[in-house]
Amino acid sequence: IVSSLVMLVTDKKADIAILKTFGASPRLITQVFMVQGVVIGVIGTVAGTILGVIFALTISDILGFINQSFGLHLFDAYFINYLPSQLRLVD
Repeated sequence: IVSSLVMLVTDKKADIAILKTFGASPRLITQVFMVQGVVIGVIGTVAGTILGVIFALTISDILGFINQSFGLHLFDAYFINYLPSQLRLVD
């Protein structure tokens, strides 16, 4: 998040100069980037949580699909043909 915000500020130097020309205070400009950082963080957290839950619930099916599609036998050495996964709300 920090590196993306640094790149964003670097890319937006001209826009920041225009905002300053219109009379925006440094505090307002900082608030704009803080809000943008929070939005990026929230979207990343929500998307990561949703994708994590989806993968946790379907990991055995995904593993089976990969094994069948590519002819792999990833867990045969461990005498299992599935990957156990349990979704717990407290986690």
